[in-house]
Amino acid sequence: MAVLNLQNISLAFGSFPLLDCINIQIHEGEKISLLGRNGTGKSTLMRLMNGDLEPDSGRIIRDKGVKTALLPQDVPLNLKGSIQSVIAQGITPGSESPEQQIKRTLSILELDPNLLFENLSAGMKRRVLLGRSIVSNPDVLLLDEPTNHLD
Repeated sequence: MAVLNLQNISLAFGSFPLLDCINIQIHEGEKISLLGRNGTGKSTLMRLMNGDLEPDSGRIIRDKGVKTALLPQDVPLNLKGSIQSVIAQGITPGSESPEQQIKRTLSILELDPNLLFENLSAGMKRRVLLGRSIVSNPDVLLLDEPTNHLD
C-alpha cells in the first residue's frame, strides 16, 4: 500500500492549469526524482504532497500517521534565530524526546546550536533547513533542488 497517494490532482493558477489529473503513489522505501523545466510544477507538486497547498480537484490520501517534510527550494528571507531554534521548528506536535531529536540532528549535521541563522552563509542556511526537515524523522522527505546555494 502507498504511504502517499495522489489521485487525479489538478491545480491551476488563474486560467493557467499547472497540474492536470496527476496520479502518483509513493511506497515505503522508494526514492523518486522529478525532472522538468522551470515553471512546470515540480515545487508546487511537492508543496501539495507536503500539505502546504490544497488541489483544485482530486484527493491526497496519506497512510495513517505518515509524516512528510519539505526542504524548500529557496531560503526563507525572514527566518531568524539560533540554529537550534530553527531546527526545533521541524519538530512535529506530540513528538517524544524533542530535545534529544534536536541534539541528534545538530550532531549529525555538525551544527553549532548557538549560531544565528541570519548570519550564516547560504550553504550553511541550507544545511540548517535540511536539519529542520529531518529532525522529526519524516516518512517522506521532499527535497526541492537540494543542491541550491551549497558552499
